[in-house]
Amino acid sequence: MADIVKKRHIILRDHAERMPEFRDALLQKAEDAEKGALNLNKTREEVEEVLKKVDDTLQEVEDQLSLNLPDNVDSWLCGSLFSIADVDLAILLNRLNQLGYERRFWSEGKRPALQAYWERIQKRDSFKKATYFSINAVHMTMLRGVLKQSKSLLASLTVALGFVAISYIVYRRVQQS
Repeated sequence: MADIVKKRHIILRDHAERMPEFRDALLQKAEDAEKGALNLNKTREEVEEVLKKVDDTLQEVEDQLSLNLPDNVDSWLCGSLFSIADVDLAILLNRLNQLGYERRFWSEGKRPALQAYWERIQKRDSFKKATYFSINAVHMTMLRGVLKQSKSLLASLTVALGFVAISYIVYRRVQQS
């Protein structure tokens, strides 16, 4: 993360070139990042302090969700209707999940009501549509990073696929004769 923070302005400028519709906003963010004006947590202690605040907040959410159990397992934060509060919480949980913090904050029985809530959120069609791009972008970014670091892996996969294709062609010809 520290490396990304140091290179953030470069990354933002690269995105600005590739996405002209967001160019102005991305260039402004790049300029702010270069000046150090994005108010990022730079030390481990600052990050841990923020994560502690998130943990405390999620405990309050767990307590609120637990009030509705076991009578109403399908209730949302503010009752039986899905509200803007649920949208806000879904955004936070999705980001924490993308960063790999679900085990720290709610999964594996740590916060069962919040875990059940997260599972219900993920099943909503609106959530799937709204997060489709961000989830796939994370996966593609990870794949691109792996492929950049391991060009020999890419070459090996290409050769293996070539062997599979040739083997299939030979197999089909042998079957036909």
